[in-house]
Amino acid sequence: MLVYVGRRLVALALTLLFISIVTFGLMRFVPGDPIDVMYGAERPDPAIRAMVAQKLGLDGPGSRLPDRAGAGAADRDHGRRHQPAGRP
Repeated sequence: MLVYVGRRLVALALTLLFISIVTFGLMRFVPGDPIDVMYGAERPDPAIRAMVAQKLGLDGPGSRLPDRAGAGAADRDHGRRHQPAGRP
């Protein structure tokens, strides 16, 4: 019974790893930018855009995003809302 549970846990971990890799990989190929989606028709000036990108961790290389997400999940930090203040 323990062998069965162990195998299932290993399969679960590998499945979650695969889904995470695919999700973060697809995010890089989707056209557009998360900041453009957040602001919609409003186009923030470059200084605000750089500040928001830095605050959300989008200013670095894309390969760092899964590391930061995994570290946040390990610390039970589920992130923050990715919407500007004052918007529903």
